[in-house]
Amino acid sequence: MTQPTEHEVSLPVAGEPPHTGDLVIDAALQELAAAQAADVDAVLAAGSALESVLRARLGDLAG
Repeated sequence: MTQPTEHEVSLPVAGEPPHTGDLVIDAALQELAAAQAADVDAVLAAGSALESVLRARLGDLAG
């Protein structure tokens, strides 16, 4: 698989989170993917952390 360019998002491989090229977003996506579905608290925490990262990145675009 080729690496995405600056404005492309690679298609995810089954069982792996997508790679955006943004290290912070990719790390948050990896944490969410690694959370065990049976551990609802872990999934919620990882999802909330990802939301915070995405909101911060979108906020950077507005400025």
